[in-house]
Amino acid sequence: MSIEYETRGVIRNICFEIDDCKVSPPIELANSLQDSVDEALKLVKNPVRRKLAVCVATSTDVPLAPYRGQYWECLPINNSRMEISINVVGFDKADRNQEFVARLDQLLDAFAFMTNALFTTTENVPATDKRDLDVVNAYLIEEDWLDDFSIEGGQLRLARSQVEYCDRLVADKIEDEQSIKAARLFHGGLRLSKQGATNNDIVGTLFVSAIEAISLSRAEKETCETCSQPIFSISQRVSEVADKHLGAHIAKIFKQDYYSNRSNFLHTGHVRASQPMLGNCFPQLDPSGVEGCLVPAPFGNSKNLLEFTSFILRREIEIMAGS
Repeated sequence: MSIEYETRGVIRNICFEIDDCKVSPPIELANSLQDSVDEALKLVKNPVRRKLAVCVATSTDVPLAPYRGQYWECLPINNSRMEISINVVGFDKADRNQEFVARLDQLLDAFAFMTNALFTTTENVPATDKRDLDVVNAYLIEEDWLDDFSIEGGQLRLARSQVEYCDRLVADKIEDEQSIKAARLFHGGLRLSKQGATNNDIVGTLFVSAIEAISLSRAEKETCETCSQPIFSISQRVSEVADKHLGAHIAKIFKQDYYSNRSNFLHTGHVRASQPMLGNCFPQLDPSGVEGCLVPAPFGNSKNLLEFTSFILRREIEIMAGS
């Protein structure tokens, strides 16, 4: 079998070479392929949406408030879990499942930086456990929050603009895919942060990389006059976006502390906090350590960086939506 493409990803011809074939061309095969193509074209012209759902839990043991978007829905099941459903388009069951998982991952990544909570899928809950809803789409009031979680009324809340962002995300109409990449990096860092203090350097790297990703689309395109290669100015870009949303003092911390730690870890393997925590601490000097000392791993916790990063991501998606 050979395939001739019109353009990348678009097939022009499929050629079959069948040994000892007495029919030329093989009519049954040709008719079967034609029927498959006709059915596929019908589905493309008139796509059918199917609702798929999964149970999700948060790291806070506080569920996300009930929300209904154009193609997605979040309904609390009990005090710790909720059901996330998405209406997806697919040619068959396998295609729909693939599309559902892809959209679900992106949606949970977005929920993470919108709330600072980790979202994970769980086993389905019996329908009898589901509770009745009083209010749907209760939007977050204090949108400028920074610390901890977006909890109001005993639930994790989203702002109206964030629900609208999720609508566009599920519909594959997002303004800039850099926000999707940044959300994935942030959620990955958040997940690792829950697994132990030994991951703190990797976690910090992922958070800083999330800011790099979200700021890339707004960066000016510059090239080196000598070699004509692109100039990225990553540290400057990270510092500028931090200054814009958090002020000059935090921007200075980003440049001298967070970004420097990220670079040292990636390029030299240096870990910021390495001593084990056994109940006792023996001070030791280390010029490249925190305050010039070696410190136990738990003290390398990146909670402030987590909160700074998610705040920047939330502000940047608002700017993207308004531009």
